[in-house]
Amino acid sequence: MNRIAYLTTELAISAVSRLIKAKAQFHNTQEIPSGPIIFAANHFTRLETLLLPYYLYQLTKKQIWSLAAADLFVGGLKSYFEMMGVVSTRDPQRDQLIINTLLSDQAHWIIFPEGRMVKDKKLVDGKQFVVGSGADARAPHTGAAVLALRAEILRRFAGRREGNLEAPLPVAQHLQSDETLSSESVKIVPLNLTYYPIRTRDNALSALVSRYVKEPSERMREELMTEGTMLLSGVDIDIDIGKPIDMANQLDHPILQSVLAAPFAPAFDEDPPVRKVLQAKAKDIMHTCMARIYAMTTLNHDHLFATFLKNSRSHHLTRYDLALRVFWAAEQVRGNDGVVKNLHHNLHKSQIHLLTDDRYGKGSRFFQTVLDSGCITETDGVIHKEPSLWQPDLSYHEMRSRNPALVMANEIEPLHSLRGCLRRIARTPSWLLRLLIARYLYLCELKLLHQERAAYETKPAISPRAARPRLRFGGPRRVGVLLIHSYLATPEEMVDCARILSKAGIWSYCIRLPGHGVSPHALAATTWRQWREAVERGIVLLTMVCRQLFLVGFSASGVLALEVAAALSRPVAGVVAICPPAELAHYSPRFMPPQPRWHQILVRWRKNSRNYEFVEFEPENPTINFYQNPVAGVTQVEQLLAAGKSSQPKVDIPVLVMGTENDQVIDPNGARQVFARIGSPDKEFFMAGGTRHSIIYGPDSARPCQVIASFITDRARA
Repeated sequence: MNRIAYLTTELAISAVSRLIKAKAQFHNTQEIPSGPIIFAANHFTRLETLLLPYYLYQLTKKQIWSLAAADLFVGGLKSYFEMMGVVSTRDPQRDQLIINTLLSDQAHWIIFPEGRMVKDKKLVDGKQFVVGSGADARAPHTGAAVLALRAEILRRFAGRREGNLEAPLPVAQHLQSDETLSSESVKIVPLNLTYYPIRTRDNALSALVSRYVKEPSERMREELMTEGTMLLSGVDIDIDIGKPIDMANQLDHPILQSVLAAPFAPAFDEDPPVRKVLQAKAKDIMHTCMARIYAMTTLNHDHLFATFLKNSRSHHLTRYDLALRVFWAAEQVRGNDGVVKNLHHNLHKSQIHLLTDDRYGKGSRFFQTVLDSGCITETDGVIHKEPSLWQPDLSYHEMRSRNPALVMANEIEPLHSLRGCLRRIARTPSWLLRLLIARYLYLCELKLLHQERAAYETKPAISPRAARPRLRFGGPRRVGVLLIHSYLATPEEMVDCARILSKAGIWSYCIRLPGHGVSPHALAATTWRQWREAVERGIVLLTMVCRQLFLVGFSASGVLALEVAAALSRPVAGVVAICPPAELAHYSPRFMPPQPRWHQILVRWRKNSRNYEFVEFEPENPTINFYQNPVAGVTQVEQLLAAGKSSQPKVDIPVLVMGTENDQVIDPNGARQVFARIGSPDKEFFMAGGTRHSIIYGPDSARPCQVIASFITDRARA
């Protein structure tokens, strides 16, 4: 290959890769061995042919040659391929070239054992790996293994030089005069590419081609719509490197040992017994290789949604039911040692958003894709599958565009350790699944509390009992209320309200916000986003066991309740905000120092925000509140109030705002300002007398709690 041409083209590819929106992420790069390598990769798009050599060159700093289908070598693409070391599968010098470069270790190779793009990703038939279906079904090609074995045998012959160090190499015809024999054995390295998301739609590239090409073929149009969208709209490419298969360990068969012991015969592989052994070895090697390739598939949200959609037999299937199963599966697979290493990076994070606001669009984008393809329809919230598009005989070139969900589901069939788990979840009745999720979320809260205590607590700052989340069962109407304690407090703060709600037959759950009830140092290490996520977990828990849900938040958590309610994709029935501040300045000196002093503290803390800085706090309820207020926590409250300010006009559900006439912690005008911002036409304001900020805990809490219970009872559906 022309080295200058290769590097020039590599620079061009580098420039193009910065323009397209494909993000490649390598995994397990430590598995790449030294010596000559054949990378055996799965083949789904033409992107592998165009970009994979560049990615591997960047990783190994060695020229990468590859094989590609002969029908691609046309026009400008032919010149590009030739400069980049891409060889046609019909090139008569193909095998010779591969063996030459392996012997000299001048370049690595990429070979696609599937032999073509597997657009439907149907890879498994029983226990066998297959490419194609029906009469066209066949096993993956074994050519990569045959070539690797031949190269290793030739390398062994060349290494011993027939016992005469002065004699010419037996394989001299494979090496140029300036090339030396590789001292390391040949290896095959399994390599898996997983794309996410896969979307098929018209794009700028398909529109451009349609303008200049009359009646483009079905194949051309489908590939432009799928691969053009991936390039232009963005796609994550997870590239996993598997455990190498060393050819040095594959030559133990007696016939191969006798070949190596005999004088060098240039046509050794044409002897029928030798050929038979090589073919059998190659078949075993490639079966192992393909198993490793497919076992490295990176599991993502689309795989889970598609699998449950494919396996559903329900006539009342909804988006939320699918989201429940995807959430439960995601939580389960993170504890599965056989699968956790295969997770897309997004699945390593909390998935509670799937059941609340879908803020990352994991569900909405999947459903939009399958709706656009026509493989499902949706009527009054119920999903119906189009039977004709869920058949295995769907046209090969139509599969990605007509039923992308089937393609996604097919891709994870080889993940054996996952199949049983997903099958059980798919068969679990909805009522049981809801109970399992509710129990799981409650136990998660207890686990998080235990972890925080283990990490931060030396001497308990607050009674351990006060910090525990509390769940109270209610009546058969199944109206639930999520009670959210204030900043610096604990779930105990909401128990008086929970008791009165319980008497009215209302379910309640007093959650614990992260960092609270353990240590001020734990609180200093949390963010308001973590508090928000705890509220979401509480919402989902109650949604699993209740038909209607209300949020009740005290002080800054009243703002938090409104902020969450404004974003939920499944609206709650109402919100109660008790003594909410409108801005940080509404807090009194009991909570934080006067502004000049606070500014000095804040400047000092921002210079080194890793340091723990605290201000003294005078709590109304010292048994359930911290005495120390972390500066980091106050800045999080400030961010929460800013987020709440922008979201309050979007609240369009019933709201009750409560305040205290002479509140000694927060300016009562704050509650009035919050009330004025709220966009809902159904809103009420209640002003309690006295000076206590904590009007729902301790003395005189009965009346405000009764007001809350009445508001909820009036708004709850019969």
